[in-house]
Amino acid sequence: MATSPCIDIDQTPAIVEWQWEGSTRTLATGDPDYDAIRFALRLDLTEVEDISFAHFEISIPFRFKDKPSGAGVCIRVNPFFVKSFHHSALSNPPDAVKQMFNSTTCLDFELDNKVTVLIPSDVKEPVVAARARSGKVLDSLYELSHVTSLRIYIEESLLSLDKFHAICEAVKRRQIRPSTDPNHDISRMFSDNGGKIATISPPKPPSYDKATKLPPNTNVTEPPVEKIIEPPPSVPPYTRKRPRQDSQADLFRQFLDKLNRLESKVQEQEADIVQLRAQNAQLRDKVARLEKRYEGLETQISLSQAHGNDSEEAAMIEIRDDIDSLNGRVTTIESADDIIYVTLHQCYSQGSSRIPQSTTLLLPDEAEVPDRARPHTNRTSIHIITTLTFGVRTTTVKRAASSPVR
Repeated sequence: MATSPCIDIDQTPAIVEWQWEGSTRTLATGDPDYDAIRFALRLDLTEVEDISFAHFEISIPFRFKDKPSGAGVCIRVNPFFVKSFHHSALSNPPDAVKQMFNSTTCLDFELDNKVTVLIPSDVKEPVVAARARSGKVLDSLYELSHVTSLRIYIEESLLSLDKFHAICEAVKRRQIRPSTDPNHDISRMFSDNGGKIATISPPKPPSYDKATKLPPNTNVTEPPVEKIIEPPPSVPPYTRKRPRQDSQADLFRQFLDKLNRLESKVQEQEADIVQLRAQNAQLRDKVARLEKRYEGLETQISLSQAHGNDSEEAAMIEIRDDIDSLNGRVTTIESADDIIYVTLHQCYSQGSSRIPQSTTLLLPDEAEVPDRARPHTNRTSIHIITTLTFGVRTTTVKRAASSPVR
């Protein structure tokens, strides 16, 4: 799959801004307050069906009560739910932003659903802050987890206008998908310790004493006592039904609780989907490695079989040559025996006086030996030795040493 160069912003300092109950809220630092909030953006633009893969993440330093060493909280924006994305440059940012950036680029996200809050997997829920600064950050996290519109301020000129325009077009097509990069898997978050989805509890309401305590130098005036006018005796007193105990606020609270539970389930399913996609990517890599290994082994087996076939064929050729050589030698020996027999028979049939004292017979010449046996054919000399011992003629036939035919 052909891809164009990716658009990447890696952990740059950022400030988050959102609207809550009609007021503008800003979060610029975490806990500790000298540690900046970080923003990461990655977009891979593909040429297949205009599908893009994106990753948006905000990292906020945080101190958990059951994790004194310190860690952090991550807010992820699911690309599925990004309804619109806009960017703009501000030469005169708000006062809360000027402390970090003189000139900035703001990124505006409009979402169809809420963001996902991720915490380390070894942190217990509900999340409890270790100190007051983290408590304020926790209240901000609760608000951020319930909004669908947020603005992120980053340093100006981190990306060119063309790249920002490419991000806007990808979001506008609604063909953007979560990144399949294994490094973005929640199992590798927080120094490979893994993360999990968390539901941030709402801030606790102030105590009764604090809520009812008035500022100093406040004059309290009691309302005037009104006179009660009694009705005439002839008029019966007005009666009405007892008011219902379940007020509209209680119904709204119950509905809100159910909605929060449903949203928690949806976020858990989204996390499971992200994890399954990461596992699927790992399985794809493993299958690809196994296929390459299988191809390598198949090539080695083919080479081994080819080498083995060549060796066997050479051995068979050598065995055939040896068999042909032995056949030629056997034929030569049989021909020599026939000649010896014929010669002796002729000599004895002509009388003992015609047998010479020493007779040498040569076997057939090379011309009479088959071509296939010629390289291994030996010319054999036969000596017939006739001797007289005490008046008795004795004939001895000897086969001389073989000499190779040249």
